[in-house]
Amino acid sequence: MAKNVLLALCIISLIITTGCNTVHRESNWLTDYNLLLGQFSTENQGLGLEPSFPESGMRDQPMTYGLILSAESLRYLADPNEESKFRIKMAVRWLLDNADLNHDSYPGWGLPQAWDAFADGTVNPENHPYTITTAIVLQGLTDALSISSLWNKEETEEIQKTIRDVGLYWCQKVWTETGDRGFFWYSISPSDGYFCPNVSAMFLGVLARIMSEHKQIFSDSELRLIQDRVDKAARGIVSVTQWRSGAPFWTYTAFPKYQNKDTPNDLVHHAYILWGMELYRSSGGRVQLPWATSQAIESLNRFWKNRMIYDYPQDVLYNEAWGTLKNRPARLWGVGMAQAFYMKYGASERANLCLEILKEKYGFPRSRLYPKDFTKDDQFYPRYAAHVLYGIAQNFYSRQQAP
Repeated sequence: MAKNVLLALCIISLIITTGCNTVHRESNWLTDYNLLLGQFSTENQGLGLEPSFPESGMRDQPMTYGLILSAESLRYLADPNEESKFRIKMAVRWLLDNADLNHDSYPGWGLPQAWDAFADGTVNPENHPYTITTAIVLQGLTDALSISSLWNKEETEEIQKTIRDVGLYWCQKVWTETGDRGFFWYSISPSDGYFCPNVSAMFLGVLARIMSEHKQIFSDSELRLIQDRVDKAARGIVSVTQWRSGAPFWTYTAFPKYQNKDTPNDLVHHAYILWGMELYRSSGGRVQLPWATSQAIESLNRFWKNRMIYDYPQDVLYNEAWGTLKNRPARLWGVGMAQAFYMKYGASERANLCLEILKEKYGFPRSRLYPKDFTKDDQFYPRYAAHVLYGIAQNFYSRQQAP
């Protein structure tokens, strides 16, 4: 009898303790989210400095708007509130009003700075649209549309028209096809017509989701075109997958090879590939992916070593040409995107560890680009930190999915 009473007391104690821990963890990440969100101005959410363009000063970055839009949409769906509503409305308005900053009559988003993306002498002008930026913005707009109560008919149609026009333009003009496979270019310029798996994967994944959730905005012939492109792009990603001990990896460029090198992806670009392809899978993609989600998670784990997250996988030996890059800690956006993937796909303990390491080594909420002991640069770069905000926001998604 006494043993039964003792056992019952232990069980009750465990339930109470577990419940308290759950509430405590939830309270912590909600506090963390609000602290980080507070670093982004409500009026100019995408405004900030860029580490690669220190001379350009404070500029609006479309990618930052897109990531904040996605994060705040997840927050609003879990807990409708006035701040998120305001931020969502402001971000959508900015993105729609600034969808053609290069004035070529086609919508798309990129960098406010001029940039020679592949160091080949072809400098893209300011506000040149890039495919990865455009994919992240499209994801943000699609996330915003999932909150139907926020939009009237005219607003909904305006967002949908922009999404439709972007998708069709990229499928028609920013694309290379070879047989039953193909890829979306790095940017809208033919000189950037490289097969960068991270770029193509993110774009095809977002397009697959758009077709799944908003097919009514396309004609039948347009749907056939987009479906054809998306499936061929998925085959393209599968065809250049490299396997290491049961985990999938990709080089930064498949072809043409950038500087004739098989350069590996750093953490954020690897995470983009995984994210885009899981979007494709969950949106009814018709090409079977040869890796399971658990193998995708394992590939992210290869960037870890001794409670440290690195920019490049630590399961391979790099030659001397790599120099110190092989030991470079992950940049802030890589930690954030890895955290988002871990949280969304069931590896919450690893996601929480991402945030712990970030607080220990990068500072919080004004997190640095690199750990404190790696560089003296202590600036806050919003575009990089927005990836962390999105990573923490996946907790809202997990709350929405809870039974």
